Amino acid sequence: MADTKAAAKPKKSGTERRQAVMTKYRRQAPGKGVETQPTEQEVKDILDVGRYALVSAGKNPNLEADMSPEAQAERHGQLRQRLVKEGFQFTQVLGKYGDEEDSFLVMVHDADRDHVIK
Repeated sequence: MADTKAAAKPKKSGTERRQAVMTKYRRQAPGKGVETQPTEQEVKDILDVGRYALVSAGKNPNLEADMSPEAQAERHGQLRQRLVKEGFQFTQVLGKYGDEEDSFLVMVHDADRDHVIK
């Protein structure tokens, strides 16, 4: 009797997972950045073996000046436009810095550190 169960996929090594993430989520040409929807496994791989940044344009809870929700939404949109302009692939996530806020998980495996933090 033939075994009807599908053969288990061999588990990818960290190097193979990193290469797959870097290939799929590489930086695009200027102006060609794109918001993506990675799978749950891809997010795990990005966090485990990729390079990424978490950024937001929300208010800083350590500053006394309080930004209105409208101003926060405008800055969030400007940040999204900048990520596209810089050619990054990113996905919107929920972050927390004081209060919960809309943030971006940005794939930066092929960007230099100084460029990412600027």
